[in-house]
Amino acid sequence: MQGAYTTYEAAEVWTVLSVTVKNTTGKRQREDDTPFYLLSSQLVDSQKNRYDVKEAEFKYDLDLFDKPFSPGESRSVDLLFDTPQGINAYQFLLNTDELDSIPLNL
Repeated sequence: MQGAYTTYEAAEVWTVLSVTVKNTTGKRQREDDTPFYLLSSQLVDSQKNRYDVKEAEFKYDLDLFDKPFSPGESRSVDLLFDTPQGINAYQFLLNTDELDSIPLNL
């Protein structure tokens, strides 16, 4: 897979999940842990196999990486999972600060 600045090579095939985080509140929000939670999340296939994030292609200016989200601001990232060919992506397990996961059906 060719990203904006890097070529990523998978052992099998890349399954790419595009994620957008948006500040829906009326005030600035801290961004401190957002990359950690996204990058430590998992993809689950229809057979209940889990895959860790192997790479990430950030779709926003990296100068914003440690800056708060303004009200209404969105930031997107493509999460790359090295998976066997032909899997059926079923869920995205988004990690939280309580060390559990929120299952999001795909």
